[in-house]
Amino acid sequence: MDNDIYKNGWDNINAYIFGIIMSDGCLKYEGRNKNRLAIRIGLNDYDMIERLHSYMCVGNKIYCQEKQYSIKYRNEDSIQFLIDNGLTQRKSLTIQFPTLPIDVLPSFIRGYFDGDGSIVLSYNKHNVYGQVSFTSGSKDFLLGLQRTLSDCFDIESSLYDGGHKDTNAMSLKLTKRSEVDKLFNIMYTNADLYLDRKYQKFIELNKHHLKYNIK
Repeated sequence: MDNDIYKNGWDNINAYIFGIIMSDGCLKYEGRNKNRLAIRIGLNDYDMIERLHSYMCVGNKIYCQEKQYSIKYRNEDSIQFLIDNGLTQRKSLTIQFPTLPIDVLPSFIRGYFDGDGSIVLSYNKHNVYGQVSFTSGSKDFLLGLQRTLSDCFDIESSLYDGGHKDTNAMSLKLTKRSEVDKLFNIMYTNADLYLDRKYQKFIELNKHHLKYNIK
């Protein structure tokens, strides 16, 4: 039986997982009669899928198809909890930014970033620059993320339309060094779960004099 990871409400691990679900997860009916809801999470990173698997559904199978690894999560109580907090089927164009306790928001944002975020480094003779992006097909979700970053963490960002293979996708971008610095600190201070390859790009910036205060 899958673990009810939301039975005690929010914590930093299940908020991170919710961010992953909102980006790289899907909710759909399955089974012979299509009468049971399940969440599928698919990632290219086996190590992360393995960690999620051990936390959520250790007795279940890990699937592999075309170098993507996935798990299915079927705990009815947890799924209902997430539906009550904004998870929907066919969510890519309609999701809203959820209302979460401020103490778990950094973990949710980090989870979403690990699914549908990126950090791109650009180099010249004298310095290295970083640009952070969050992508979504839902403008409302990105506007909610933008307000949260600004109101709760004093982080400035800009919203851009288009520029993706999916023409409905939009991006929320952080381009100022000071704002990338703030985002790093709120996402990774005391963090337990994160994709190391994205974290290491922030560390590469750190090597070029970007000051982080992570503990």
